[in-house]
Amino acid sequence: MKKALLFTGILALATGFACHKRKHKSPSERAEWLVQRIEKKLSLDESQSKKLNEIKDELLAKHKSQAARMQDDLKTFAQKIRAESISKNEISPIVDARRKQREAFESFLLDKVLEFHKILKPEQREKAAAMIEEFSSRFTRKD
Repeated sequence: MKKALLFTGILALATGFACHKRKHKSPSERAEWLVQRIEKKLSLDESQSKKLNEIKDELLAKHKSQAARMQDDLKTFAQKIRAESISKNEISPIVDARRKQREAFESFLLDKVLEFHKILKPEQREKAAAMIEEFSSRFTRKD
């Protein structure tokens, strides 16, 4: 009994330490990690790194400006849910606004991807494509 209790305690501690190291990071911390990884994997030169960091800063600024709007939309949605009754006509404008915001961000992101693509050398584009394929194979379901 004591051994089982000791084992359970050690297992709980180990799990706690393992989870602690993998804490969720802020968007800026995740973006910085990604930029460093891209710089290393693609062997970017100084001007390319500078441009990538500018793109990262623009994306983070856009994300931050949209985060406040998203919170407001979620509060409005929650208020509608609390009501005695709601209709599709009351919810649709919120959903439509979110869709338009998402589409605008996707368009902005695509422009930034094209901007980054222009500064890459052919061998770097090949490495970038390989990174995308590796990522895709890791996180795509294999039914």
